[in-house]
Parts: sequence; structure tokens; C-alpha cells
Amino acid sequence: MTNINKFATIKYSVESLKTQPVSELIAFAENNYQNQINTIVQDVLQKKDVHFILLAGPSSSGKTTSSHIMQQLLEHNGKHAKVISLDDFFLEREETPNLPNGDKDYDSVNSIDWGLFDKCMSELLDKKVAQLPVYNFIDGAKSYNNPPTTLKDDEVMIIEGLHALNPIINNFIPQKFTYKVFVCPKTEFVLNEKTVLDVFELRLMRRLIRDVRTRGIEPSQTLYFWKNVREAEDLYVLPFEKEANAVVDTTHIYEPCVYKSILSVLFLDHSEVVQHLLNNLVGFDIIEPKKVPSTSLLKEFVG
Repeated sequence: MTNINKFATIKYSVESLKTQPVSELIAFAENNYQNQINTIVQDVLQKKDVHFILLAGPSSSGKTTSSHIMQQLLEHNGKHAKVISLDDFFLEREETPNLPNGDKDYDSVNSIDWGLFDKCMSELLDKKVAQLPVYNFIDGAKSYNNPPTTLKDDEVMIIEGLHALNPIINNFIPQKFTYKVFVCPKTEFVLNEKTVLDVFELRLMRRLIRDVRTRGIEPSQTLYFWKNVREAEDLYVLPFEKEANAVVDTTHIYEPCVYKSILSVLFLDHSEVVQHLLNNLVGFDIIEPKKVPSTSLLKEFVG
């Protein structure tokens, strides 16, 4: 296992954010993230047997953006690449298992149609044509409107999703053909030697903002489901970080400064949790969202 760029949670001083010009902070953060992805791409290019990059991470880690940036860098280096989302393999809504409280369990490994995934992967590995699904979250059903997909000898499939590193995947794709990546914020922010913003709170901020902006989901609903999300991560996602060949810290050190302005405006009717998050951001200076580069991973959340 290559195991490049793999590390535990690190700490970053809020005071340090105040000592650098905003433009330099942004440039540093963007370059740091891009360099991590590029290092992985260069490693993959050296491994001729790798035809599947399995990219996993908990909610609001930046899986979607990371997979597409990886695809672009592979293409730039002459390696054809396609992205497959495990979300498209969700069971039909009526088949999705329920949690004990009656809510649909969309976060566990049991929410995926592994039979269909097996069929599609077998077809790709056998150099046959696969008809990949597209999941409609409004209808809670799959459709098959994608063009037929094949896996050529010079191509890489990037499979991204919560459960892409779950060992169940090994039943469908031989490990010798895979390269495993775990993406997640890994940086906590400290002020006066006290952690004021941990990685879970950072991801919750991302999700609150994205849910309101792209899905019309009120903060109260996001917070209601967050407990289920976190419990499922502890069971089905975080334990498999150790399986990764490489870990990407998707924290952008300036992002709390951006979220401070958004949270205070979007969520005027503050819940106790949102107010707690805002209190944690007191020591951060505001950076306007318009300063986030158009190519940034943060655009996945702030638009």
C-alpha cells in the first residue's frame, strides 16, 4: 500500500489567519488541496494495473469535486477517466431500509443496490457494455438515460461515494485493480490553545449551507438528520479510512471565514446548534464568498 499523504487530525491557529493577506491565504489553501490531488494522480499513473480509483469520505467532505478534479488531471496527463457515483446505485425508495425511528436509512451500506453494482462492474471488467443508472432523488427511483459505458485498457473509473472503501466492494472489483482514496477535512482550528472548530463542525457548516442553497432544506431538517448521518459514518465510513492508499485533507484554511458571513445572513432564526457554530467563529475575520475562486472545492458548498 502506497499510503502517501496519510495523517491524523492536525491543528491550525486562528491567530495565523490574521497575519496573512487574504489573497495569500486563499492561494495557499487552494494550492495545498490541488497539490494533494495531483500527487495522487501522479502515483496512479505509475501503476499500470489500476483501473478503478475508489474515493470515499463522510458527508460534506468534497467527494464530488475531488473526483472530478482527479478526472480532469488524469485526462490532462493522457489517461482517460470517468466518474461513477455510488449514489446512483441507491435502492428504490420503497426498498430502502428504515431506521428504528421510521426514517429512511440513506446513509448505511444497506442503502445501495449491490446486486446492480455487481452486474455493472462485471460487465465493465469483462469489457462488455454496461448501462449505468442515474438516481432521481425527487422520485426516489433509478433511470437509465446514460449512454452505454465501457472500460477500455487505457481508462480509469473513479467510483465515489460514502461506501467506496467498504470491504464489500472487494466482492465486485479485484483489489489489484484498485487505488483507494479517503477525502475528509482533517484540520481543526485552535484559538488560545483551545479547539474552537473541529472537523465535524466544519462539515456540518458545509452541509447546512449547501442544503439551503441547492436543496431548499431548512437548517432544522439538516440538523434533524445530522445525528443519523454521524452514527452511520462511525459504523460504515470512518473505520475504512485505514484501507486508503492516500488521504486528502480537504480543509481550506480560509473557509471558516467565508462561512461566518453566510451563516449569519442565511440563518437569522438561529437554532441552538447554529448559534453554537456562530459563537465558535467569533475569532475569525470575515472573507466574502465572492472571493472564493471559481475552481475551488468550496464552490460545491457556497456556490
